[in-house]
Amino acid sequence: MLAGSPALAPTAAALAVALYWAAEQGGIEPTRWPPGALFLLAVAVVGFVAARRPVPRPRWVVVSLLGMAAFAAWSYGSVAWAAVPADAWTGANTTLLYGIVLAVALWASWRASAGLGVLVAYSIGVAALGLAELASATGAADPGGWFVAGRFAAPMGYPNANAALFLCAVWPALAAAARREAPAWLRAVSLAACAVLVDLALIVQSRASTVALPLTFVLFFLLAPNRLRTLWTAAVPAAAAALVAPRLLGVYRALNEGRDAAGALHRALVSVLLSAAVAAAAGLLLAGLDRRATFGPRLVRGTALALAAAVLLAVGAGVVEGIRHDAVGRARSAWHEFTHDGPPQPGSSHLAAGLGSNRYDFWRVSADLFVAHPLAGVGTDNFATFYARERRSGEEPRYPHSLELRVLSQTGLVGAALLLVALGLPLARAVRDRRRSDPLAQSAIAAGLGVFAYWAVHGSVDWLWEFPALSVPALAALGIAARVSRPAGGEPARRAPRAAAAVAIVAGAVATVAIALPWLSAREVALAERVWAAQPARAFSALRLAARLDPLAGDPGLTAGLIHSRLGEWSAMESSLRASARRDPDNWYTHLELAVADLKLGDVSRARADLARARSLDPREPALAVVARGIADPPAFDPADVDDVFLRRTAELVAP
Repeated sequence: MLAGSPALAPTAAALAVALYWAAEQGGIEPTRWPPGALFLLAVAVVGFVAARRPVPRPRWVVVSLLGMAAFAAWSYGSVAWAAVPADAWTGANTTLLYGIVLAVALWASWRASAGLGVLVAYSIGVAALGLAELASATGAADPGGWFVAGRFAAPMGYPNANAALFLCAVWPALAAAARREAPAWLRAVSLAACAVLVDLALIVQSRASTVALPLTFVLFFLLAPNRLRTLWTAAVPAAAAALVAPRLLGVYRALNEGRDAAGALHRALVSVLLSAAVAAAAGLLLAGLDRRATFGPRLVRGTALALAAAVLLAVGAGVVEGIRHDAVGRARSAWHEFTHDGPPQPGSSHLAAGLGSNRYDFWRVSADLFVAHPLAGVGTDNFATFYARERRSGEEPRYPHSLELRVLSQTGLVGAALLLVALGLPLARAVRDRRRSDPLAQSAIAAGLGVFAYWAVHGSVDWLWEFPALSVPALAALGIAARVSRPAGGEPARRAPRAAAAVAIVAGAVATVAIALPWLSAREVALAERVWAAQPARAFSALRLAARLDPLAGDPGLTAGLIHSRLGEWSAMESSLRASARRDPDNWYTHLELAVADLKLGDVSRARADLARARSLDPREPALAVVARGIADPPAFDPADVDDVFLRRTAELVAP
């Protein structure tokens, strides 16, 4: 299998690293994902130099990878015009990581069994991880660390990303469970994994999943080789989830109302295990029936027509009910609720909490940025600075919560065109070649595109791109789907030319430096934050090293300034913050803290100027009023009052 699928080992490594990142809050922190990225970079370079098929023959593969490389290069180039160059550098590094993964998966043609097998193994791993997290929450004295506002957030740390983790993994397991030729044990295990994943997603209660899940299923159903078998196989986890849904959804209400949370979690865990057991038994039963019964084309065609008629009747009934209950008026009300910023309405279920959120405001600012900078954008991962200035909500997100708007607003039309080439060519190739593939390859294509499609649809309304634990599997799955369309082994066995190998090694070395420097800098900042109270000298030494490692980052100076403020060293605080402001002049928080330092040093005039700068960068920040009162009455000013504002805000964010 390895000989027939040379991309198997590096792609399996990428999925294993993604699974590790998922257990580490999605790998979102700048100190968590770079080691895995450097490992995958080394795997890719060594594989290219040592493999006997270093250069893919199909022209579309070369064009796709060149498009991804150009998109990464354009992201690095945006450092030159970004308001926060350090953030653009970090964002370009994640883009480079995704390009490496796509290149590894598109490296060579896949045996369908290997492609489907590695994706199924990943799905089972995600199901096991999610089940372990739920069991840990159930056994904990305080399950709050596993939940955010009553919604299951572990292991990713963000509920919507958690739902995407589980539901992206559904499709490979469903594809394997629907294969008549698969061993009975594999169908049972895969179907049990499906049930676990769907149940866990219900505990998360992601409203975006109620749209992304059915849309992805429609695509998966159209791509699957045996649609009737796919349909009745999918009915098993769906029915199991429907039966236990009240207990799963009840966790949200129990945690938010503070009543019998331990009991609700225990009932949910038992329900998930029972659902998995029923699904496994159904998988064995379906495998036995498949061996004894065959279904002719007439029965399949008749069943399909009956299902189509049922869907049409359901749609017609929905239209009639909509007319009877003023569907237009309800749609207007929903649109008003969505466009007028506000949190979801509390209730017994987050899924029924309405459309209230601040996404409309995020997207408004993103669209305005694209209109103002249509060609090049404002720079990779540079949304936060602009949103703080233009926001109408009380939130301060770092990302625009939409893949499309992220690309357009931050990299412009140039970046959007490059990414469209990079991802569009493999997608089009997989869909086009599906008809010429055998049923096993069709299952692998459906599985891979199911993972990618869910990520793309859900990511259109959320910030999934920024989670390596989600984007790496999605792009690996896309590569697999695109390269199982033809039998493996059609490419010549030849090693990389020496010049190409040398270029790969040099490029790998440059990429290693690009990823490693911000990572090592972030590690030093994290070290300083941990040890400053007991070892302030060590903390400041670490921060000086961090500033040298990443010449663009303002975090080392900002962190040093905050430590000096805790130690009452106001002059040193002011000096460190000025150094941070020179690197990151658009950070409102730095200027706010500078105003605090100015007040403690007795320079009211400078404090007023720094406060004005902070207000111009984030006019809605509540802490501005505290410092303004300090300027009006300097002797009464206490820096702890500023800290209290942020502590109260943090408490509100984590409170149910």
